[in-house]
Amino acid sequence: MYLPILTTLLAWLAAPPPATVQAPPDNARRITRECLGGKARFDVYLVDLDEQQLDILHNGNAKAPRPITLDQVRGAYKKSDNALQFATNGGMYMPDYGAQGLLIRAGHVEYPLNTKEQPRPFTNFYSIPPNGVFYLTHSGVPGIAPRDRVPSLDSLTLATQSGPMLVLDGQLNPGLDRASETSRKLRSGVGVKQGRNSIMGKYEMVFIISVEPINFECFARAFLYYGCTDALYLDGVISEAYFAEPYTCCQRRGGRQGFGSVLTVMER
Repeated sequence: MYLPILTTLLAWLAAPPPATVQAPPDNARRITRECLGGKARFDVYLVDLDEQQLDILHNGNAKAPRPITLDQVRGAYKKSDNALQFATNGGMYMPDYGAQGLLIRAGHVEYPLNTKEQPRPFTNFYSIPPNGVFYLTHSGVPGIAPRDRVPSLDSLTLATQSGPMLVLDGQLNPGLDRASETSRKLRSGVGVKQGRNSIMGKYEMVFIISVEPINFECFARAFLYYGCTDALYLDGVISEAYFAEPYTCCQRRGGRQGFGSVLTVMER
């Protein structure tokens, strides 16, 4: 009577262990937040620069800029040893796809800092001051600063200028109030933290893109929720983002929309 039991036990011991189910990464998510009496949804991507690396891509040069699409970026990274994990539009640009302000790639200044004061026609870049710069230093520290407080350009390996600033020194940009009543659009931006933060944990920076059209104030408050000390608006209705598998939370795959530049996140 013990033989069948023994045979079953031996078969169980000899069987291979069940496949491990990999938990989905926690740095990509879709969130819903209450704002101004309603609800708003956001796709969020958190970046850990100890395990990931940041880059900015731009086609052509200052004399002959060309548009760059997320499809092109995805194709380029298929040939790379570093897997592309996230990509999004890299800030505002001119009609010819040249950068509207500062653009630094691999430590080289490709476009200078834009210090103009509200030339016509008004755009978000000028009409809600201040605009600002998202940057990464040579030592790997991310930051966002209004244009008059940008660190020495020699200390930066990457930078893009856009605007307006959404969060400045931990506070909402007060200029957003007058734009929030009438302007509801798809929006994308980037935020950074300083010091310890219970919401972002080990992550140093966050990309956020709204799922539906939204006003400036509600969008900026999403960065405050994540404890960002500073946040910068990247662009509006044309904004796109690519989330690589297995980031199934966020169904944006990017496409053929041309941008002046694209920010990318890769595995190290």
